[in-house]
This record gives sequence, structure tokens and C-alpha cells, in this order.
Amino acid sequence: MADERAAFTISPRYIWAALIVLIIGGIIFTAVMEISAWDFRNNLWGPAHLITQGHSAYTIRTLGFDSEAVWMPTAIGVFFWLGYLPLIQASNFWWFFNAALLMIIMLIVIPKRKPAPLLLALF
Repeated sequence: MADERAAFTISPRYIWAALIVLIIGGIIFTAVMEISAWDFRNNLWGPAHLITQGHSAYTIRTLGFDSEAVWMPTAIGVFFWLGYLPLIQASNFWWFFNAALLMIIMLIVIPKRKPAPLLLALF
């Protein structure tokens, strides 16, 4: 007997409502919360901030951090604009951005009964 389970579907109306709630929540979260991760501060925001201020990205000790950065210059090229934000807001935005990407990955993968390994690897 064939398995006749109902397919997991989400109405476009619910997706748009969730997207609006996520955007508003993200704006509030970014403006209000005061968290900062060491890794984000030293490896992404610090070098990006120095670049946006016209300094060398390799001298993050000038920002008062007691450690060095271990980072990929290509990542700074893509996310340099985070350096224009204050550390707390940039850190909160980064956290929210990563959480939203995780939710998008789950929306792509969960509806499939048995997702292809390549699909999981790409997302």
C-alpha cells in the first residue's frame, strides 16, 4: 500500500506574514539588543570597520581589542558595509541575518520527503 501522507504546504499568505514579522522583529532586535560575539568582532566587524575608516584591516589592535584577527579577506570584501554600523548593531544584524538564513534553509529542505544530498550541500 502506497504511503498517502499529505504533503507539507505553506500558504503564500503565511509566508508573507512571517516575512513581515521577521523584518520588523529584526529591526527591533538590531536596535535594542546589546550582544557581541568575539569571533564576529575580531574577524569580521573589526577589519571591516578599519577598512571603512580608511585604515589597514590587519591592525585591529588599534581598536582596543587584545587579540588578532584570523579572517578571510574575501569575506571582508563582501561584508565591508557592516563596518559602517556600530559594533552592537552590526553584531545584532549579523545574528539576525544568520538566523533568517537558517530558517530559509529549513523551509527549502523540510517540505521535501527525502531531500537530495546535493540540495542539502548547496543550502
